[in-house]
Amino acid sequence: MHKQAPQLLEDEAERIEQRVKEDLHRQLVSYIAMYSLTQTQISRLLGIHQPDVSRFLNGHIVKFSVGQMIRFASRLGFDVAIDVSVPPKKASRESEYTGIRARAHKAAC
Repeated sequence: MHKQAPQLLEDEAERIEQRVKEDLHRQLVSYIAMYSLTQTQISRLLGIHQPDVSRFLNGHIVKFSVGQMIRFASRLGFDVAIDVSVPPKKASRESEYTGIRARAHKAAC
């Protein structure tokens, strides 16, 4: 069995985490825009300070963990699922493929 160097595994994990955060961010910002929520409303709903709301809306998501973003989705009434799948055998380790995606969908009322 081929073993990867620890740094390569860490880099891959960071890329996957970033992709999950981007997936969640895109869906949350889309929902916020659809309902024209103000930063004050968002601040109250998410339980964060207004400057952090501004950073979040402007795509500065480094400060926010995946866990925080899942809590944000939950506070906005979303169901969140993290899908994990095994990559196809033909995909190389160097490919852009990651089998982990985040989905947040609004539960039917």
